[in-house]
Amino acid sequence: MYADEAAYPRLTAAHALATFGKTEDLGPAVGTLLDAGNQDHQPLFENLWAWNALDNLGTKIAPWLEELRELNAVLPKGVDGRLKAYAQN
Repeated sequence: MYADEAAYPRLTAAHALATFGKTEDLGPAVGTLLDAGNQDHQPLFENLWAWNALDNLGTKIAPWLEELRELNAVLPKGVDGRLKAYAQN
């Protein structure tokens, strides 16, 4: 699942495992979502998908709050002005 090259099935599976999986599924699932939430390395809409999933997890992501704070919140170069409203700043 984590090796799937298609982003949205991978992120959806990570969200599902983090939400409904076993305790040992949470760390790898949140790690996948955090990687996708890095705006320096992933496309904008994958970022949004990941951030929505992370937000939905609520208190389950408490151990990763510092990592969330460290993620780059600056828009990547080339993001259309109209799309900036959807990205975190």
